[in-house]
Amino acid sequence: MIRLSLSLFVLAAFLLCSFTAVPAIAQKDTLTIATLADGPWFRNEEIQGMFEHEIRALLEDEYVIEFPDKYQQEADWTVTGIMQSLDNLVADPDVDFLIAMGVKAGSLVASKSPLPYPVIAPFVIDPELIGLDPEATGKSGIENFNFLSTFGWLGHDIEIFHEIVPFHHLAILIGPSFIEDLPRLSLAMDEIREQYNAEVTLIPLAKTATETMAKLPAGTDAALVSLPGDLPLEEYQALINDLIERKIPLHSMMGRFDVELGALSTLMPDEFFFRRARRTAINMQRILSGTPASELPVAVTNDRTLIINMATARAIDVYPDWAMLTEAELINASREEVAVEWSLADVVRQSVQVNLGLEAKRKAVEAGETNVGNAWANLLPQLDAAARAVYIDSDRAEASFGMQAEGTYSGVLSLTQVIFSEQAWANLSIQKSLQRSRLDELRSLSNEIAHDAAVAYLNVLRANAYESVQRTNLDVTRANLELAEVRQTVGVAGPSELYRWQAQIANDKKAVINANMQRNLAEMQLNRMLNRPIEEQFVLDDVSLLDDDLGLADPTIQWLMSNPWNFRVMRNFFAGFGVENNPMIQQIDATIDAQERLLASKNWQFIAPTIAVQAEVEQLLERTGVSDMSSLFSSLPPDIAQSFANAEIPTQDDTNWSIGINASLPLFHGGSRIHDRAKAKLELEQLRNQRGALAEGIEQQIRTALHKSGASYASIELARDAAEAARKSLEVVQDAYAQGAVSIIDLLDAQNASRSADLAAADAVYTFLIDYFDAQNSFGTIIYLTDVDEREAIVQQLLDYFNESGTPVGSD
Repeated sequence: MIRLSLSLFVLAAFLLCSFTAVPAIAQKDTLTIATLADGPWFRNEEIQGMFEHEIRALLEDEYVIEFPDKYQQEADWTVTGIMQSLDNLVADPDVDFLIAMGVKAGSLVASKSPLPYPVIAPFVIDPELIGLDPEATGKSGIENFNFLSTFGWLGHDIEIFHEIVPFHHLAILIGPSFIEDLPRLSLAMDEIREQYNAEVTLIPLAKTATETMAKLPAGTDAALVSLPGDLPLEEYQALINDLIERKIPLHSMMGRFDVELGALSTLMPDEFFFRRARRTAINMQRILSGTPASELPVAVTNDRTLIINMATARAIDVYPDWAMLTEAELINASREEVAVEWSLADVVRQSVQVNLGLEAKRKAVEAGETNVGNAWANLLPQLDAAARAVYIDSDRAEASFGMQAEGTYSGVLSLTQVIFSEQAWANLSIQKSLQRSRLDELRSLSNEIAHDAAVAYLNVLRANAYESVQRTNLDVTRANLELAEVRQTVGVAGPSELYRWQAQIANDKKAVINANMQRNLAEMQLNRMLNRPIEEQFVLDDVSLLDDDLGLADPTIQWLMSNPWNFRVMRNFFAGFGVENNPMIQQIDATIDAQERLLASKNWQFIAPTIAVQAEVEQLLERTGVSDMSSLFSSLPPDIAQSFANAEIPTQDDTNWSIGINASLPLFHGGSRIHDRAKAKLELEQLRNQRGALAEGIEQQIRTALHKSGASYASIELARDAAEAARKSLEVVQDAYAQGAVSIIDLLDAQNASRSADLAAADAVYTFLIDYFDAQNSFGTIIYLTDVDEREAIVQQLLDYFNESGTPVGSD
């Protein structure tokens, strides 16, 4: 009993301590949040909206979140104005949190210690540069105050910009109030001058582009915009345009937004403000959970992504080197400006129209059609015309007593018609079958080329995805290097970690270069398939599994793939359908038909004669050197000669004709016909065996392709889930690494796992689509080469097959 009482006492004490550890602010139902910007800026509303969205998304389930308009304030850029706004907000008892959105507001609020409620400054550019000195543990050390900072502000941007543009006179454009109010800014300028042996001039942003441009010193060959001023958006755009016109490259530290306006480069991606907003919301949640603001980590990593506007680069004649282009995200790159744009359906259909190998095969088919015509010709009447000229010597003409002339000229027409010829009829049937074989071979080649073009298209998309993953991984490595720099700053890590990350960056750059090369090779392969210039640039539409043309979004197809039994029945259907429909099977079937007809002809040749009718007409045109019969009569007795002279001797007209019928049957040719028949029979058996082996191979190919398609289809979501989990794991390990809780090895492992998972996720969809086209090719039907009626007919056959199998489609 005493032990039980003691336990209850300990539990009560623990609960009491736990409740007292919860801050008073956490016990409120409604949180009133104030924000303060240094001054008017055209992006204030956008960025403030990001913070409000993230805070509501994280905390709105537990609290009523309010952002009253009167507490969303902009100062006037001056220290006096910012301090006055801070005094009012800090003293207001109705405010529960203050987010010091401005760079100066974030530094000045620290001087208000002790703070009555939590204040978070998410945009402290560099603690040392603005006079703050965080503890070695990486915390603010100021009660109720947390700030977020990336150490080494300005330095890394200058370094990268100098690699792009080796400037000699740099103008740093900055809001005018910052020049006087940042204590160590002049010292930072001296360090830049010494490190790069260049002139550096601070140029205050005036209220117009014209005034700002007028302040640029002669000889300025590069500009960098660092911190904002109250320049309106339209004037800011005009300033960027003026710099482009004067061919002065501009690097922005304000993010992608400026690069899209025309700045040459930035290292700040779209995610910068979002990540600061998300981290602010998380820190607010931790404060509400009992963690003092002064104990929260202040170091954050910036996702450094080099972004280059290639349209600006071309306009100002600046050409980044291969290394820069390899790791940068390119806006307005040349490939986005080309007129050639392809979809997967376009590529498949275009490939079968322009492929030179396929065009050569079409000519072969056309030539084969003439063989059919020739076979028909042997069965049609054969009409010939001839002209004859016959000359004999004169003494023979005289000796013929007028029967023969020295010269005879005539025209001849001859007609031959086959009444029955087994060989001719067999040849016609054989040539028709062989022509079907050629057409099936053409269809098979068309399917193969369409398949190869689809695979080439998907390989380009896959190579693009691989390259994107490798570039993202390079960005992650750069961010991890910054974490290592922070760890070294606070004394958690030594220089060896920095060297390890620098080595990793070099390796990751090599991976990006290799991925870029693979993409170029894939693009050249696609151009070759389309008979285009081998290095012609183009843009490809991405492929979605929901595209109607692919047929994968149909609910019926989804149901058919929903379980192993359905999938097995589907495989059985396509195995039978594919064997019968595959053009290679149809090609060999046509060849077998031709061989069967040849064998039949070889059998018939022993008993079937060839019968033909022949007719000829000859017209005598002229006779020359004709002798008369007077010399013959003079040699006869007078009375006989007189009787011949008085007799009516029949004469021939000048037209002669004849008609006849011919039947022939070979009887013995040394046994060659027997050998020919035996050969034809053996060749037929050979073709039938080849057909059986081909059918077995095609069935295996179909089933293999469908198994692979089923597996790769199921892997898509799993790969995406794995990639998402690996990314979350990487974020957790990165945070732990920043706080010194894990080693560099742990972070490298997490990063490698995330990259591998991202590569697998990028590959999953394209692997499935390639397997899908492999399956289509195996059963001889490429979906993009069929019309709607053909597709619907195939689906209907599939549904009928399922219903006949005993499970109506759609039943469970």
